[in-house]
Amino acid sequence: MEDTQIGKDLIRMGVQQGVPQGMHRLLLWQIVQRFGLVPVTLRRQIEKISDARQLERIAGGLLKANDLKQLQQFIGSNGKAASHARKGLKAKRNTLSSHGVSR
Repeated sequence: MEDTQIGKDLIRMGVQQGVPQGMHRLLLWQIVQRFGLVPVTLRRQIEKISDARQLERIAGGLLKANDLKQLQQFIGSNGKAASHARKGLKAKRNTLSSHGVSR
């Protein structure tokens, strides 16, 4: 299966899905070790994130946070910043393609 393009695509998809899942588990474990039980809302918020870089930023925020409230604020502001950045990039791409520029 690894020899076919479909096999390679399936492996790549599995890795892309597995990396965030593993990061979720590690990040949640670290939060438990540092602050105790993880509120369900925070757990869900973290599990919704599929971008590995954003999860890495949250892990960095965990090192700096003094309590769960600070961590939740960091995650909230980090998610908004990442969302705004994606929207800005999409708008830039749309502008470029409307002017006949392709990537």
